[in-house]
Amino acid sequence: MSFHDDLLLLFAKNRAAKIDEVPEYQRLCREYEGDKVFERERSNVELKKTAFEVFVADADTLAKEVEGAISALVAVRSEPDTSAIYRKFIAFGYKQRWSLAQQQYFDEAWKKISLKYDFFLSFTTRYEDVPGDNPVNSNYRYFIQHVLGEDEFKNSDRKKENLLAKCVYRYLGRVPLAGFYFPHSKDDNSVIEEKLARACADSRVFVQLVQNVIFMPRANRQNYCFFEYQKMVEFLKESSDKDRRILFVIAEKDQMLLNAILVPLPYKSWHKHISAKAAPYLAAVDLQDKLNRIEDLQKSLEDLHKQVEGELIRLTQQIPI
Repeated sequence: MSFHDDLLLLFAKNRAAKIDEVPEYQRLCREYEGDKVFERERSNVELKKTAFEVFVADADTLAKEVEGAISALVAVRSEPDTSAIYRKFIAFGYKQRWSLAQQQYFDEAWKKISLKYDFFLSFTTRYEDVPGDNPVNSNYRYFIQHVLGEDEFKNSDRKKENLLAKCVYRYLGRVPLAGFYFPHSKDDNSVIEEKLARACADSRVFVQLVQNVIFMPRANRQNYCFFEYQKMVEFLKESSDKDRRILFVIAEKDQMLLNAILVPLPYKSWHKHISAKAAPYLAAVDLQDKLNRIEDLQKSLEDLHKQVEGELIRLTQQIPI
């Protein structure tokens, strides 16, 4: 075992403030006295353990200790090196004394924490054949300008881009959340599908911006919104929390989801799922009621952000006693 592993094991089993009193630690320091590589590693592990202990030191029950360990991993989930060290601290110094139920809960929580993305944003750039801008950009123009700014709105390709989706992503992706946002390119279908499937599998929550146009089939063309939805349903089929982890928000000027009778057969279960979720509508923003509508949309997206964020917070709230 390398001195790196020795250090992790010793710091995992002892408080950082008391480590100098541990005979095994004293012997290790004597063995590598003057070794600058060892000293850098020793200092790094000590700093990491001191920071980790902030989360677990005051736990008065094992359940609280599990909560602290999960909270620590959530806090450093975007720092893979620190996360790996924290997991070693937990494995060597804490986990063995937890109950089997607590250990299993922690393992499931870690699977969710370790996912690369907090959310996957699914949306379309399709629209009906109309002159001028993509209608979603016209219907939500004032909100888009409010979020992105006048310059970005003017300089965007408003015919090809879905700028409302970009606004939704800006709201959902605020600190501390990180999401997957992919304006579909003209790459080979198999390349795009592989990228999308991988991102779905690595996302904690699936958020789909729904427009009625996504239910309109196109001959010999992939419906990526449907593809993404199917992939997420597939990945979550064994999860008890799958209903919370698939969210929809509807962007239609008249605030009406397409009538079920008009939905093609392959999409009916998808449409039914959206309807059953009572997904919120983003009302179009006209000039007359601009300020009130912008505030309404902001509130809807704030709520959506809280739902996505809640999947992280919930991991610390259901720990077996």
